[in-house]
Amino acid sequence: MKARNPFFETIERASFRASAYVVSRLLSRDIETELDRLDRQPKFRSYLEVALILAVLFGMALLGASFGPWGLLIYFAVILVVFR
Repeated sequence: MKARNPFFETIERASFRASAYVVSRLLSRDIETELDRLDRQPKFRSYLEVALILAVLFGMALLGASFGPWGLLIYFAVILVVFR
């Protein structure tokens, strides 16, 4: 059995929590329920879902940044309003 690097486990745990938070806020669910759902489903599907959500957030940040400081300010304002 291979030993896993604790650094990658920390990144995995943080990305799963971030993804669960986004889904729970958008669908009005409990974050713990979302984390349990991610743990129960097949790992490939969980990794795919987490990667897709983080890629969409990163793409939206790049789109906002392409409009300069005002675009980035609008991006952060939308994120604050949606995820507060």
